Amino acid sequence: MLVEKYAGAEGFGWGVYRENATVAYRITALSAGLESMLEVQQARNESFQEFTEDQTDLSNRAWGTRHVTVYNAAPALSVVPDGFSVADIQALPYNRVTLYNLKWDKAPAFRQALAERSALGREAGIEDFVLTAWTGGIGTQAQTVMVRVTAESRAADAGDNAAARRAARQPYIAEFRRLTGIMNRSAGHIEQHDQRRIATLSFVPSR
Repeated sequence: MLVEKYAGAEGFGWGVYRENATVAYRITALSAGLESMLEVQQARNESFQEFTEDQTDLSNRAWGTRHVTVYNAAPALSVVPDGFSVADIQALPYNRVTLYNLKWDKAPAFRQALAERSALGREAGIEDFVLTAWTGGIGTQAQTVMVRVTAESRAADAGDNAAARRAARQPYIAEFRRLTGIMNRSAGHIEQHDQRRIATLSFVPSR
């Protein structure tokens, strides 16, 4: 309903990522941070005024169990091929997501290790490797970092892409493992999930 309602509109779009039969995420990029979040809320509240009673009821039932979180992009901790755009990332539907809930005194060590590991990945120029890092903000547990590895499919991520990563990392594999060990020991809890973008439920604005 929302995709049909906003078809051809400008403004803020979203991507819907399904984790399983009962859990999905609607992700909206906020180019100006919290200022953009206020603009999104205002724009959506204005459009909600035009909903019919049935549409309002459907929207309330659909979003009644939602939980809002805000993550901040961390480019220095990420690995993105040169020339890769947001649209290029959105075109890759599979995401392997790792959530690190960090120990309070280990957060600096984790970020330093991830930054160094990502720098090695950028220097190696690993083909078809897209890793974006996000630090938790509103609605997340304190000291949370989310790492998303994006690919064409789970099979590609675990197959050809994984083989390319292993080959590229051979010259620095010992350092890669050392840094990964620091990251894992810095976390009190680690979660891993697979998410897939659902194009038919996602909305890309006209500009």
